[in-house]
Order: sequence, then C-alpha cells, then structure tokens
Amino acid sequence: MNQEDVNTGYIPLIDNNHSYYLEQWQKHKNPERYSGLNWGALLLTPFWLSYRHLYDWLMLYFLMQLTVAVIVSFIPFILSCLGLEHNPSLVPWFAGVIGFWSANAFFGLKGNALYYKRIQLLSQKHNVSPLFYRSGASLKSGILTGILSLLLFSPIYAMAEQWTFNPSLDPGVYVFSDNSRVPAGQLDVEERPHFIKYEARINLLFIHDQPVGDRDFRLLLERELDDGEKEMIRDRTFNIFSSDTVTLDLLDSEDPLTDTGTYHLAIYLDEEQTATESFTISLR
Repeated sequence: MNQEDVNTGYIPLIDNNHSYYLEQWQKHKNPERYSGLNWGALLLTPFWLSYRHLYDWLMLYFLMQLTVAVIVSFIPFILSCLGLEHNPSLVPWFAGVIGFWSANAFFGLKGNALYYKRIQLLSQKHNVSPLFYRSGASLKSGILTGILSLLLFSPIYAMAEQWTFNPSLDPGVYVFSDNSRVPAGQLDVEERPHFIKYEARINLLFIHDQPVGDRDFRLLLERELDDGEKEMIRDRTFNIFSSDTVTLDLLDSEDPLTDTGTYHLAIYLDEEQTATESFTISLR
C-alpha cells in the first residue's frame, strides 16, 4: 500500500476512523492476513460487522454461533458414552460460552484483515453488489441491522441451545425416583442407579419392542443379603397392560421399614424373563 492509494482511494471508502485502519494496515507486513486486534469486532461483533457493511460476514457469524449451539447439544451424550461424570446443565453452558467467544475472537483477530480485503475490493470496483459491498460506515446500520439480526437469530439459537441430543431408550426396564421425570432418553437414566433412603419413592419404566398384549406382566423385586442370598421384596403379576410401555410404583424408599442395600428387579412376560435391572439404596 503506497501513500497515493491511501489518499485517493482508501480514505473515502473507509470514512470514519480511517486513520486507525490505515495505521494498522501499514504497520503489518501482510495486512490481508492479520492487522492487529479490533476491540469493537471482538466485543460487539454483530454490531461492528453491520456498522462496516460486512453483511456477508455477519451471516457467517450467526451461522458459526448456530453451529456451536448444535455441537454443544451433543456434548452431554458424548460425555455419557465416555463414562465421564458431568453436570448436565453446567457443561453445555460452559461449552457454549467458549464457542460464543471463540467466534467473537475470530472476528476480533481477523476483523481488520477482513476489512482490508473488502476495501481493496471496493477500490477495484469489480462486479460488487451494492448491498453486500457498501463503502464507509453507518451507525444507523450498525445499530438497526445488529439488533434485527439478533432478534432473527436468537430464537433459532435458543432452540438449538436448549435442545439436547438424547437417543431413545432401548427395550428394557429402568428405575427412577419421584424427584425426577419419567426417562425419555439415554441421558435420563443412570448406568448404576442409586437412591437415597427417605428421599422419594422409586418407580419402574418398562419398554418392550412390541405391545404386552394379553400376556401376564410380572415384576419380581429382591434384595441381596450379606451372605449372597436374595430376599424377595415384591412379586406381583398384572394382566391389565396392553401397550409396549409400562410405568409402575416399585418401592417406597421413604418408608422406614425399607432396607438399604442392593436390589435386583426382573420383569417377566408370561413367565419368560424379559428385562432386568439392579439398583442400590443408601443413607447418603
């Protein structure tokens, strides 16, 4: 970049704050790759992009944010598959913050370079679109377009952020307490269910690959004794279920007479064992 280009071509195209950009571009050897950190682009990315009429990059920015939200929705499932303990709400939030600021950091570090290439293109005036390749800066555009973009993308981003990839449950039997909702997916069940005595009742959810129909539904609940033997706690047969899903009260852990320890649950359809599950109850 020579002084003649600066005076005759770039200054009118940059308009406001042209001295800052010219200084940054002249200071760096390859300004189209890196031209210093732009704090406006870092902290107020969508407003800065709108202010400088970089609307195509504004669309990319929100697509980056949407991509981050979708990726974050898979994190709880991935951690669950790896057997890593995690806070179901904290991990996605933390990852989302990192993703959000990563996109902002990209434009903070590359904003001046991107704007340099845009000014170069405008100076050449080769088939430029009047909408996406406007020169100068506009405070009105920065505020209105920035706010409008946020309003348009925020609901989509919120839905993507709140949605969590939660694969459906496989056929089998699952146990859950009254303090939690009925399991809807694999993230809602524990690999080794554990309950605290006196906290809540324990329920079962049975899922089969076909309707129970007119078959007898039998549940057998036993507690493991210290000597390895099993004590029968509950043995009951129902013939009122016909769907492929059954939800039942299983055990009242709030009852003082309910013992702590390891329990084994088995489900039978017409005396054929179909599913099993084990869980523990402790004082803490």
